[in-house]
Amino acid sequence: MQSDFRTVQSERARLQQLIDGLNNVNAENERTRTEERIRLEKRADELEKDKYIIRLSISTQLTARTNLQAQIEQAKEATRAAEVCDDACFL
Repeated sequence: MQSDFRTVQSERARLQQLIDGLNNVNAENERTRTEERIRLEKRADELEKDKYIIRLSISTQLTARTNLQAQIEQAKEATRAAEVCDDACFL
């Protein structure tokens, strides 16, 4: 009877150690998941900021391109007008 009690107590202690070990692993896993989630959220925020900056840059470049195209057209029109004037002046 005494031997059975010691065996049960020993098994109980071993099972409690296993439970404690599992609880420790679970707590560490939860910490790791939380840290990873925070890291991913920060990265997502960084990517959103980068996306905004890229879109702003593209918008600025498109505006500059449009302005340059307008200046080119104005220069072409001025050149045509000057050529017409030169032709008319020599007649």
